[in-house]
Amino acid sequence: MELTDRIQGILADAGLEPDRVDARTVHVALPSQARGGIGVLIRGNERTASLTAFVMRRPDRHAEAVQFRLLRRNLDTPWWRFAVDDHGDVFAVAHADARTLEDDGLDALLGLLVATVDEVYEPLVRTGFDIPDGVSLSPPTVE
Repeated sequence: MELTDRIQGILADAGLEPDRVDARTVHVALPSQARGGIGVLIRGNERTASLTAFVMRRPDRHAEAVQFRLLRRNLDTPWWRFAVDDHGDVFAVAHADARTLEDDGLDALLGLLVATVDEVYEPLVRTGFDIPDGVSLSPPTVE
């Protein structure tokens, strides 16, 4: 069985609803306290997978301070690393071999992503954008 098929099955077994983007790529939406949701693209290669999640758009101000926090955070976060694209948008990326994704490995990897983004999101947004004091960044609640 192809790695991408196995990944899609693991996600479905975990109660998530993965969408097949192409023959090697799956998209899954993860719940997040800070953002409401985190979209993750998982690309299965022959023996490895690449995971990419959008975190936030390019900061309007203090971009250097935001990037410094992200680079510093990279030292303490296993698996996931923060990165910026050519536009300055912030992503979290991870690479794992097929064995890492077996059993509860993929679930643990995705759980770590959510925990990490939930922890850093508000401080990064407040540093990178002009958010007035007292304005909540929490996503709207679904009733």
